[in-house]
Amino acid sequence: MQKIFHFGDSYGTIKYYDSNKIFCHHIADIIGFEFNTYAFGGLSNEIIFKKILDNLQYYNQGDILFINFSFLSRGCYYDKIKKEIKSTNTLYNEIYNNTIYNTRAYNKILKQNEGVLSLVEYYLNNPIDYNFRLFGLINPVFQYLESKDVSIFYIFAEEADYTDSLLDFGTNIKFKNGYVKWLLENGFHNEEDIHYSVGVQPMLADVILRKTNNLDKDCESIIHITIEDVDYSKIEKPLKLL
Repeated sequence: MQKIFHFGDSYGTIKYYDSNKIFCHHIADIIGFEFNTYAFGGLSNEIIFKKILDNLQYYNQGDILFINFSFLSRGCYYDKIKKEIKSTNTLYNEIYNNTIYNTRAYNKILKQNEGVLSLVEYYLNNPIDYNFRLFGLINPVFQYLESKDVSIFYIFAEEADYTDSLLDFGTNIKFKNGYVKWLLENGFHNEEDIHYSVGVQPMLADVILRKTNNLDKDCESIIHITIEDVDYSKIEKPLKLL
């Protein structure tokens, strides 16, 4: 069976219970693919890219990679105590532009990792430099995967005037004003199901499938989705939310 590999940050996650599934899982069910998820809350694009590389040997002809890319100002640092790469999202809330919003975690990180704030300032003040260098590394990997007949679809959590220039391969699924803002502006971001409003996942799956012709690898390289494309009848309200 062909597979969908879903990568991303918290926008690639929801609370699983009963029939509640993330939109990409609904997509896999509809087109008859096996669903594999590697999305996890708080990840930066650099860590998401590492997860894509970590699973490189598992992608086969006809498989699909679907990536929920994170915020452009979210970077990562090496935690000297835990000896692992961590995201800067504990120090900066990209949705509400609020630095140092987790005081307890912030103080602990500062004490254990001298200089980490300078990295945060770099990511905030130099997103073009950071992202063109990062996606310059991602681009040839995507080129290689497409040469192996692995299809790639991706969503940026936020839009900038340069995001369309970051990648030359794969299909960019663009939501008006950026994915997170689009969710917020249209009432789909009520923080009930991780970030999402309850019941919107089947709707998201439906609109993405319709606009990409069922994730056809030969669809347009840029797909635009607006609120006018949404079929509200596809929003389902589960009986309970855990």
